[in-house]
Amino acid sequence: MFDASRYCSRRRALINQERPQSGLVLLLGNQRSPRNYPNNPHPFRQDSTFLYYFGLDRPDLYGLIDLDAGASTLYGEDGSLEDAIWSGEQPSLRDEAAAAGIESVAPVSELEEVLTTARSVERALHFLPPYRAEHRLRLESLLGIRTEQLDVSVSEPLIRAVVRQRSVKTEAEINQIETAVERTVRLHEYAQRHAAPGTSEREILAGMTRLVAATGSTFSFSPTCSVHGEVLHNHSYPNTLAEGDLLLVDAGATSPLHYTGDITRVTPVGGAFSARQRAVYEAVLAAQSAAIEALAPGVPFKEIHLLA
Repeated sequence: MFDASRYCSRRRALINQERPQSGLVLLLGNQRSPRNYPNNPHPFRQDSTFLYYFGLDRPDLYGLIDLDAGASTLYGEDGSLEDAIWSGEQPSLRDEAAAAGIESVAPVSELEEVLTTARSVERALHFLPPYRAEHRLRLESLLGIRTEQLDVSVSEPLIRAVVRQRSVKTEAEINQIETAVERTVRLHEYAQRHAAPGTSEREILAGMTRLVAATGSTFSFSPTCSVHGEVLHNHSYPNTLAEGDLLLVDAGATSPLHYTGDITRVTPVGGAFSARQRAVYEAVLAAQSAAIEALAPGVPFKEIHLLA
């Protein structure tokens, strides 16, 4: 985690934004996602916005920011004896909250009461677009909004405020991004070195997976490693590389605090482009170089996109 003062500053900045002016901001932490039954979950990944404001990388948490009172509360439960048996002793929720500068901690049942009261007096309730089915079910239960109405009920002022705030990075965040990018570069260097005739896509993916695991990192997303790069998100790896193929790798690694790298590169199998392949490569490289050269404070992203 960053220092507690960093999370306090982020929450204070959100409270002080011009919009939204009033009401409650509800941020959902993620739950574990089971593979085939509850006690066999996929690796846990916390919601990025929850991490940004509350910093805690554990499941089943809720953050509530009262824009009028200028206060933040963390809702969750301490681990049970059974949790300790399976996962070892864990710090108390209050101790974890203190690490993020949060003084107010309460059980989830109290969140339900707070939101019920807020709804009864028609306080504004701000939430972000849900992207998991579990989010939809929890929001429906907590806010009384039917799942099919959630997408039109999200808070546009909150979306804009969060985007505006998170678009500006501190030096500490930039260091995390640099770490993620450095790890990502090593993945691509490995793939390029091993893009030889007779090597399988699976072998190259296995090598990249080893590099990710060796740093204690994870992939940012399911990687593409394929001689069929025309399939944009190709997550199958059945092919063996042959002379004249192009290997497309779209992969990224994460930093310790879950900032991510995301790089796509195409490598000629055997080490040399054909004339036609090189012409395409040079055209794409020229577009990228022009876009990088045009980057400057105050330039809209759309202008860079259209230039490329």
